Amino acid sequence: MAVFRPLPVGLARKLIEGIQDELTPLAESRAGMIKSRPCPRCKNAMHPFLNSQHAFSPNDPLPRLHARCTECGLEWDPVSNLILNTGDPSKVTDPVPIIRPRDPA
Repeated sequence: MAVFRPLPVGLARKLIEGIQDELTPLAESRAGMIKSRPCPRCKNAMHPFLNSQHAFSPNDPLPRLHARCTECGLEWDPVSNLILNTGDPSKVTDPVPIIRPRDPA
């Protein structure tokens, strides 16, 4: 049975010294794109998360990030633009109040 043995930290740093980091800016731009979009249902903040059941795509060096609303729990895949989970609709309030003229003030 093969045992995974990571490189010592100092050796790993020395091996990648002087090589341009291309993954960090790409990962930051993807996370920033998700954080900049409001939830399509309740307009609250979306946060990136990693779906472990569907983490990697072919021809992409980074794991796929999905977006989850902090309030209603809606989950969205920015690559396919599909809603994966509608979350809890009871946490979404109606933006237009219902006005009942016969109710006492």
